[in-house]
Amino acid sequence: MSYFKKLLLVLLLIFSFAFNSFSVLGYDEASNIYTVLDNENSNSLPNLFRKDASLNISGSAQFTAAQVENIINNIDSNKLYIVDLRQESHGLLNENIAFMFWNPNVDLNDGLSSSEVLRVESKEISKIPISSVMHIYNKKLDLLKTVKVQSVLSEKNLVTSKNINYIRFAVKDNYIPSDDIVDEFVDFVKSEGTSSHLHFHCEAGEGRTTTFMAMYQMMNNKDNLSLDEILQYQIKLGGISLIDIPIRKDFLNTFYNYTKANIDSNFEVPYSKWVERKVI
Repeated sequence: MSYFKKLLLVLLLIFSFAFNSFSVLGYDEASNIYTVLDNENSNSLPNLFRKDASLNISGSAQFTAAQVENIINNIDSNKLYIVDLRQESHGLLNENIAFMFWNPNVDLNDGLSSSEVLRVESKEISKIPISSVMHIYNKKLDLLKTVKVQSVLSEKNLVTSKNINYIRFAVKDNYIPSDDIVDEFVDFVKSEGTSSHLHFHCEAGEGRTTTFMAMYQMMNNKDNLSLDEILQYQIKLGGISLIDIPIRKDFLNTFYNYTKANIDSNFEVPYSKWVERKVI
């Protein structure tokens, strides 16, 4: 074997070793956590985007950096809030690859407060080195692509870099918000809801997004609509039916009754206290 062939072989081996060592990013064998693709569309509004000008709210699935600009242009509000409803840690790789950290057997960040989720998420994202190589999977655990990391951002950092407001209400997928989260949301709507446009999103733009858009409508139910009328309204707007999961159906009925009983006092009694009294 010639000198140059040997040199080429050595270089290939070095490159292969480096690539394989970097390629472990995207899957942590010890914790069974995968980096899973949420969205990589950069040319349109995010999936299930819908907007209600009368309520001053909108909703969608997870977005990319390019789609943030499309959301801003479509809504055209002087005071826009991105309302992130995801419990799971997520971020943006190379701006237009939206990803999340996912364990097929465990709800990551379960039981953490919204502020705790933000801290965990920031720490996890900071561990991804620039110029490293990362595997991106789907939820079937198929390897979709391998990319070189040029940039990585949390959603909060992306949104605030656009001079847009950001708030997190961490809710488990396919579940309901905790009483503490509901209290935080009610306080937020009382202080910001009428003067701001709220854009809600979760992973798919379905369950959590439709739930919180319905909750917002209940808190601003000037037409005294019934619960069924509000839920049907959200379906026609582009959301999903929320009564197929019993615990979600029960929660929405309870929250609707809370808003009916407390709207005249501007929700002076927190939801958690009101529920506690009703249980007793």
